[in-house]
Amino acid sequence: MEGAASNTTYVMNRKVFTPAGSSQRAISVEITWQDSTGNTQTVALGDTLAGAAPVLSGLISMPAVRTSASQNRNRHPTIPPRAHDMGNGESAFKPLKDFTVAWTFNNTTGVITSVCLVSGGQTSADLIAEDLKLGANCTATSAQLLSGFIRFNLRGDTVKVVTTSTLTPMMGGSVLFTINNASPQRVVSYCVDAPCTPPLTPGTSPVIAPPFDAVNDGAYSLMALDSEDPHWPSLPLAISAGVTSGNRPTPSDECFSNAPLNAATAIGRTAVEYFCIIYPETPEKPKKIWSGTPIVGTRAYLDDSTHPWAIGSTVGTYRVCRYTTATSNPKLPDGTDAPTYTNVSGNLINQNFLIIAGQKSCPTDGAVNPAAGDFVNSNTLPHQPSS
Repeated sequence: MEGAASNTTYVMNRKVFTPAGSSQRAISVEITWQDSTGNTQTVALGDTLAGAAPVLSGLISMPAVRTSASQNRNRHPTIPPRAHDMGNGESAFKPLKDFTVAWTFNNTTGVITSVCLVSGGQTSADLIAEDLKLGANCTATSAQLLSGFIRFNLRGDTVKVVTTSTLTPMMGGSVLFTINNASPQRVVSYCVDAPCTPPLTPGTSPVIAPPFDAVNDGAYSLMALDSEDPHWPSLPLAISAGVTSGNRPTPSDECFSNAPLNAATAIGRTAVEYFCIIYPETPEKPKKIWSGTPIVGTRAYLDDSTHPWAIGSTVGTYRVCRYTTATSNPKLPDGTDAPTYTNVSGNLINQNFLIIAGQKSCPTDGAVNPAAGDFVNSNTLPHQPSS
């Protein structure tokens, strides 16, 4: 091009090209001219354009819109992993295989949309659309999920007998577990006819971790390591949601767990999984909410039905601790216990508990410290009793 008041001719070359293996566009603009001495001079400018529409950059400032397709496994992260995706935007889940209750979840929101009566013995994966028809097998609802695990560290109630230790989980009961004191420590047998005349019934549990000393267990104070991954036998139990909210629909909250029914099952089931359906307050305020404190209830093994265990703070009883990063339990202004969960507006998963000997204190822990090899905050607080 030629300026109006110039005797110099400028030549502009523009190039747009796609680099190999890239979705971007490279742009260059080059201006050349001859100076007064006859030498060629050049000025070049370059830039790159992203391989996406410019309007998309504005989406960064916009709130996310949750859809099932934008989430892991195409559904809400609080839906139990074993739930069966029905392919219609919902997933079906049976809390217990041998029971006849199933729930359907909205894959996008995680809301429990119906409660169904199905055949016992079916797993979640066995359920088909015919099993989940509204009006026939199912009742429509709008409910929330509470779920987690209950673990056990029963050290403190053991007695050393030469190369083994014995554990009688219920005071005065006839169930007795035999623990091999050699490394690795584990339950190796059980009996239900105390004083347990031989032969004992074999039944191997996972390794009890960390190792324990039956002689000194009574004076031992539980530490963070004791709550991280304990593998002690499970106690028979029931759990209830303990919802304290009012203004709720007629259906009652219901909880299911795979707690052991007998001593043989308890040896290998070192954690109890539970699921509760909770009906929130109505009308919405503006969200569906609930408040309350889950309660662990005591039961007896079927093979020792007259000896349930007891919750307390003395020898022969058991204490329930709640896994939490909090440093104290919530209190009301008058100093009394507040609900553990207040104004919950969605599903709660991984709400976990630890059951320990009643005379011991709930183990505490601090923040994780990866540099020191500490990747888990296994802090707990008293839950039952609450102090």
